[in-house]
Parts: sequence; structure tokens; C-alpha cells
Amino acid sequence: MNSSKIVRITPKAEGKKTLSTAQKQFNSLTKKIDRQKKLLIEWKETVPQYHQKFELEYEPLEEALSNHKAEWVQLLDQFFDMPLFKKTDKLKIKHLICELSLDVQVFKFFAA
Repeated sequence: MNSSKIVRITPKAEGKKTLSTAQKQFNSLTKKIDRQKKLLIEWKETVPQYHQKFELEYEPLEEALSNHKAEWVQLLDQFFDMPLFKKTDKLKIKHLICELSLDVQVFKFFAA
């Protein structure tokens, strides 16, 4: 990043005049800009660490969850026709199968 000079307005030493309101505002805004630049640099340094942690920790967990959902869908489908389930139970199971299948498909689409 380019090193920039920060301009601040100071009163002349001989008269010891105080700064006007606009000059004080200018000085405070330049200080605020400097703080924001430092914060931006910190964010830029942090982003690659975040991406690395995301790839190493979050993505494998998300893939495992998707695989478990796929297994769950297969089990629900396998047991759907069992006579112990009532009509309302089957409606709920059908809904779960549809929702979980969609989740798995969406994950597979974005993971590719």
C-alpha cells in the first residue's frame, strides 16, 4: 500500500490561536480515515485465513451432512411402504423425502 502523508492543521505557535470548528473537524476526519485504513488492512490480511479455515473445516462437515441426508432419504424411502405407517405419517415422510432430496441435490450442484 502506498505510504500517504496525513495532513493535519495546527495553529501557529506565536499566537496560540485555537483551531476553528472546520479545522478541528478536518483533523478528526483525517484521524478517522487513518483508523479505517488500518482496519481495512487488517481485514485484507484476515480474509485468506478465513477462506483456508472454511475449506479445511466447514466444507468437509457440510459434505458429511449431505451424505447423511442422502442416507436418510434412502432409509425413509425404503420404509415408506411399511404398513405400520398411517396416511398422515406417510405424508410427513413424503415431505421429508422431497425436502432432503432437494437439499442433497443443491449441495451436489454447488459442490461440483
